[in-house]
Amino acid sequence: ERLRLLDVQLVGEEGARGLRIGDVTILVLQEGERPGGIVGRPAASGPGLEGAAVFSCSRCGQDTLLAPSGQQVRAKWPDCPIICLACFTKELDSEGA
Repeated sequence: ERLRLLDVQLVGEEGARGLRIGDVTILVLQEGERPGGIVGRPAASGPGLEGAAVFSCSRCGQDTLLAPSGQQVRAKWPDCPIICLACFTKELDSEGA
């Protein structure tokens, strides 16, 4: 009920589960499922969380900060691309166009 008041809905689409907030759907990975990418913020925007580390964006090469949780995902799936926030935003915009 509280989620509905915030315009948040639980969704299940083709075996995937997630949240729909307005017209945006955020799918939640199932345990053990490899993510399509790990999004980090620009290193130039200042220090991140304690333990954050700098990686290169796989799309543009920009220095990108990954929080410790993102680093754990990277350790589990070393081939998972790291994507800076700018590239991620561009991809979302092009998908929505």
